[in-house]
Amino acid sequence: MVIVKVKGSSKNSCGRRIEFPVRVLFIIAAARHLRNWLLIHQKVPTAVIHGLLSLSGNPWVVLLVIQYHSLILGCFMERNRP
Repeated sequence: MVIVKVKGSSKNSCGRRIEFPVRVLFIIAAARHLRNWLLIHQKVPTAVIHGLLSLSGNPWVVLLVIQYHSLILGCFMERNRP
């Protein structure tokens, strides 16, 4: 920890190092909240559910489609780069 003397008082420089990441985290949280609100307002989850259920009335087929989709996405998301 670095202590800087400013006009006879000790001031911790750690506050400035923490201030920037906290601002970034608040911006990310606000953006996430806005995205989630827009998704709900546009009824995207309902459209996705209706789309999946239109494939088949059988719940096992819907579960297999979801698992297949997750498997394919997982192949691309877990790519290790040297």
